[in-house]
Amino acid sequence: MIDLLLTNDTHDLAIIQNGSKKTWAITSPNEDLKQRTKVKLFNFYNDWFYDLDEGIPYFDEVLKKNPNPIIVEGLIKSTILDDKEIVRLNTFEFDLDSQKRTLNLNFEALTQSGSVRQNLDITIM
Repeated sequence: MIDLLLTNDTHDLAIIQNGSKKTWAITSPNEDLKQRTKVKLFNFYNDWFYDLDEGIPYFDEVLKKNPNPIIVEGLIKSTILDDKEIVRLNTFEFDLDSQKRTLNLNFEALTQSGSVRQNLDITIM
């Protein structure tokens, strides 16, 4: 699949300057999967007005005083594995710091066209 590319830092649409013309940047198939997974993992439950049931319940289950790591891991893994291109997770590591409200996530997934490795840092302000 191909999608419009988002910038890594601000998640805005990426624009390419080609001479005097500006065009939208598009994703490669590998970038598309990574970007789609990142968008899903950055989506908070009850936050997207088109579908309030979409997203991860970060405030209810992840960023509370004593989160259950098994529940957190299950929520994140199920979100990743929900993508139709991902066959299975080869590796999965996460580090949750509830005090700092950060989640560092590293995983490698087997897809229909090979392996994809992704590292995400999610910080809630």
